[in-house]
Amino acid sequence: MIHRALLQTLIPASLASCVIALWRRHIRDPSETLGPAMALASELLVDWAGQSRQYCAPDILSALRGRLRRWLLKEKAAMRTLAQFDHR
Repeated sequence: MIHRALLQTLIPASLASCVIALWRRHIRDPSETLGPAMALASELLVDWAGQSRQYCAPDILSALRGRLRRWLLKEKAAMRTLAQFDHR
């Protein structure tokens, strides 16, 4: 239940990260990225379980933004690759 409570607490910040990605033109709609962002946040909580961090909330958000940025770059690269095959 603690995992779920922490994950629900991270929803607004995750949505804000998706909106920032929208402003930077990485995505077209923040809602299309919220699911993967929440999955990444859940992975972070599992990975960091049991650790003692002085600034846990900012660290989780920073790590989430980094993982989300890397995920978006992989998605963009995959879309470009698929677009090349569509033109042939």
